[in-house]
Amino acid sequence: MQEYLDMDGLPEFVSGARNLLFGADSQAVKQHRIASLQSISGTGALGIAFDFIAKYLPRVVYISSPTWAIHRTLIEKHHLKGLKAAIPGSYVLLHPSAHNPTGFDLGEEQWRRVAEVMKKNSLIPFFDTAYQGFATGDFAKDAWAVRVIVRAIYSSPSKYGALVAARILNNPELFKEWETELRDVVAARIRQMRALLRSEL
Repeated sequence: MQEYLDMDGLPEFVSGARNLLFGADSQAVKQHRIASLQSISGTGALGIAFDFIAKYLPRVVYISSPTWAIHRTLIEKHHLKGLKAAIPGSYVLLHPSAHNPTGFDLGEEQWRRVAEVMKKNSLIPFFDTAYQGFATGDFAKDAWAVRVIVRAIYSSPSKYGALVAARILNNPELFKEWETELRDVVAARIRQMRALLRSEL
């Protein structure tokens, strides 16, 4: 057994993660319209994506203000601009849930309006889904914006973490246990901290 993975990652992990984000019943998944690969980390994934954009699809990338510091660092070497006058064909970096650093999440009606503006102005969504499940404890609910809006640099990723994650993602009993822990511990703690912060302001 080789000790390293192919460059696109562990297939079971990649398909499990894709189904978690888009839903196993997604037409885009069933029609093989979604390209997926495993990266070395969340920041590694952003780096790969922004490098790809800069090399093959150079366009402006819009980000929220405030945003996570690494977004600015990764994008500045390419095309960082504000969202004041979005140029058609530009990318818009979106946090579908548990926005970092604000913790503010848009509601479904607000996401529908974002989707309308994106479509009307021919903008391309670019999702950072690092905290899927953290905001509400519900994977599908936290991926709702991705599912509504999405229509129509290293040698190999980490193997052993992917093997563990693939086992959880593809085993209904383990997945349910993970989902319960995420909802009852992680998401509950985040909601508690947000309420505490709000009460102290």
